[in-house]
Amino acid sequence: MGTRLRALGARFDGTALRPFDSADSTAITAITAITAPAWPALRDWCLKDLASPWQVAFHGAPDVDMAAQRAAAVALVLDGSDRLSACQGALDRIWLRLTVKLQDARFWGAAQAGDVWDSGFVPDLQSAWQALARFEPRRPTFIVVKSSPSPERADVLSALQKRSTGFAKPVRVLLLIKPGEPAPPVAAHIPA
Repeated sequence: MGTRLRALGARFDGTALRPFDSADSTAITAITAITAPAWPALRDWCLKDLASPWQVAFHGAPDVDMAAQRAAAVALVLDGSDRLSACQGALDRIWLRLTVKLQDARFWGAAQAGDVWDSGFVPDLQSAWQALARFEPRRPTFIVVKSSPSPERADVLSALQKRSTGFAKPVRVLLLIKPGEPAPPVAAHIPA
């Protein structure tokens, strides 16, 4: 319960993750709708087995940037950016934020499908990977890794996985890999 109470005061870890730009959520959604199909398999995978604290998946794509845009569109739904942009005024935005804080304080049961998540991508910076090694989720979290795999990064993800047994909230990691790069051995595959 102490972990859940700490979540009330916790903030988004902007060193480990960069948020997808919610100001561009309409543009990202529009680009995705025009140039790529929706990605229900990714959203379904994120929401599957919310009692599990850790899951990793990969998607091999010839166009990693397009796959990242599609992942961003899913992330902006999971993290409530779509709900925030649909708010009709300040009172609606305050109510949404209060609802999310109450969700963060909920100490009974597993995460729910309608919960607001944190989401972001790991920038290709050493400091981000070091911060990710110490990452503690404040709410369900969706992480996108777009950079090429390396032994050091695999070690960070392995260490994070080991620590995940103590996480109060589920973490989902999507690795976007180019054709020809080796698929992670323990990750699920997310089809297009």
